[in-house]
This record gives sequence, structure tokens and C-alpha cells, in this order.
Amino acid sequence: MDKDTPKFDKPKNSLIWYLLPVFFGIFGGIIIFVILWKKNNHFMAKIGLVIGILMTLFPFVFTFGIITACQNEIISISQCDWFKI
Repeated sequence: MDKDTPKFDKPKNSLIWYLLPVFFGIFGGIIIFVILWKKNNHFMAKIGLVIGILMTLFPFVFTFGIITACQNEIISISQCDWFKI
């Protein structure tokens, strides 16, 4: 191999992998974690798992915040009719 020829250690994984935890939540996060961990891309594997956890928790935290705001009358009652509180 010549000195002028660039040396490539390993191909980079595509950012499309991050769509798996976005659409499938924690299950997609676990899948991306296992696959990318075996491919020795530990950084992307950890980030994918965190995205999966966040995408799973976000609806619960958002709904809890809306319900709490309705109960404390932070937002108007007409906006809370959907929750039937």
C-alpha cells in the first residue's frame, strides 16, 4: 500500500438507523443497540437506545403535563374537555 493512499478503518453507519427507535420506541432502540454494538459502533448504539427510551416516554410525560395543567387550572377548562377531568 502506498503512503499516498488513504487508509479507511471501517465504514460509517448510516444515520437512517436512527429512524428505527423514532418509529418503534424502546423496541427499535433495543434493536439498534444490539445490531450496532455487534458492528463495534458503540456510540451510535448508545444514542439509538437513548432515542428509543425518550420516544417511548415522551407521550406519557406530555399527557401527564396536560392533565396536571388542567387540574391546576393553568390552561382554560375548554381546552381540558377532551381529557374529561
